[in-house]
Amino acid sequence: MAPEELRVRKFMESCTFKAMISCAGGFVLGIGLGVFTASIDPMSTIHTTTPGA
Repeated sequence: MAPEELRVRKFMESCTFKAMISCAGGFVLGIGLGVFTASIDPMSTIHTTTPGA
């Protein structure tokens, strides 16, 4: 392997790289779930009826 390949491989196996990938993945999943839950209207599942109607 070339020295550049070894350097890239060593970086990709490092804890720093794995932590950055985990943070980015968590950020993307957090945004996705946040947008999904924000789009759900909690009042759409509540059906109120007036008494005597």
